[in-house]
Amino acid sequence: MLAQPSVQTKVGSKVTEFLYTTYDADISVEKIKISVLGKVELKGVLIKDHHKDTLIAVEKISSELLKINSLLKNKLILGESELF
Repeated sequence: MLAQPSVQTKVGSKVTEFLYTTYDADISVEKIKISVLGKVELKGVLIKDHHKDTLIAVEKISSELLKINSLLKNKLILGESELF
């Protein structure tokens, strides 16, 4: 189920919405890939603050979901992450 592109898009929308409301930051992600093992890859990530100043602009962020079931509770718990 989590490997389906439509599900990954929904998860990406939830993550973006959570970060926007929590940190008042404008976030765009070109592509999200989530494996059935919980590996997460975000491509084309751009994060701007409420003044529209760029905070983070990276080609790729790789991480893993530590608790996949937490997504059902609108929580995102990531492990160690790498930014490229």
